Amino acid sequence: MKDQVRSCQERGVAAAAAVTCDDKSSEKEAMKGVYISPEMILGTKKWRSVLDTNLYQSRLVGLVIDEAHCVKTWGDFHQVFKSWAI
Repeated sequence: MKDQVRSCQERGVAAAAAVTCDDKSSEKEAMKGVYISPEMILGTKKWRSVLDTNLYQSRLVGLVIDEAHCVKTWGDFHQVFKSWAI
């Protein structure tokens, strides 16, 4: 995820990787792109509430679910994918 975030930042796109529950920098400044694991967004209330704020809702362009490319069938890779509905 760090390489992907760095690539976005080099192109002038505000992006962050949500890798811990106590990442205050991403919480204070809404990013246009957030790279996040399915466990982090589904398993923690903190990131769901941060992404639901007016600041994020007005600026967020993309929410990139890391490791989703590994799924062959729905729920195959991570059990947490089974509860993800888009």
